[in-house]
Amino acid sequence: MGSIIELSKADQTKFEKVSKFNPREVKTKDGTKVELKMEDLSVSLVVTKKGEKPKTLWTSGGENCHSLVLSPDGNYVAYLCELNGLLIMKLK
Repeated sequence: MGSIIELSKADQTKFEKVSKFNPREVKTKDGTKVELKMEDLSVSLVVTKKGEKPKTLWTSGGENCHSLVLSPDGNYVAYLCELNGLLIMKLK
């Protein structure tokens, strides 16, 4: 059985710089940013098209949502919410 060693802050910073995984933000090919923004105990799905102001499409009712992924065609995002399960939202 191997031992467990806590990751140092320096190693964590290095890992985060090369990691492309971000469970709360994705970008489409046209530069649209889609993010799950935490606000108090809720999470909002916010879409910011290039050159435009952010638009909130949906806000949870006090549950955590995460694991945001973009569909291959860039038209949808999917994410998990702890109470509601898998949600899929059309972007275009």
